[in-house]
Amino acid sequence: MDRLVYVVERIAACFLGLVVLLTVSTIVLRATIGWQIPDWFQFACIAQAIAIFWGLAPATYSNNHILFDVLWEALGPRGRQALDVFAALVSVGFLAVLAYMLGSKVDTAFTMHDVTTDLRLATWPFYLVAMFGIVMAAALGLLRLVRLLTGQGAPAPRPLQLD
Repeated sequence: MDRLVYVVERIAACFLGLVVLLTVSTIVLRATIGWQIPDWFQFACIAQAIAIFWGLAPATYSNNHILFDVLWEALGPRGRQALDVFAALVSVGFLAVLAYMLGSKVDTAFTMHDVTTDLRLATWPFYLVAMFGIVMAAALGLLRLVRLLTGQGAPAPRPLQLD
């Protein structure tokens, strides 16, 4: 499972790197030769969405998002587990609905022949990649919920690693 989480993290990082590369390249090109990469802004926005959606998956699995633990700390062990299960259930429900809505967006972009402004590229494949990120987040959230319910314990939050 750690290998899968590692791969998902790297996918998110690659798309975040693409956002930086597109932005910096366009700024340098515009400042030096007065030219910009066609559709750079649309690609940067889509890549950012993909990075966020794919990055949500390992954060959900590892419980590495921003936490507010005042109530959790005040509870006993059974109350903490109940709160963890409730939070995981809400997260999985939200991510499942979001995945469904993104699937609807992919279908709409496909049927309406939605394209980028300059290059006229179909947008639905990019939305599909983003949707798979949310599906992965929902799946890893469900796996976390199952681990909580079966008593295997949730995966421990991992410290930030700068490779």
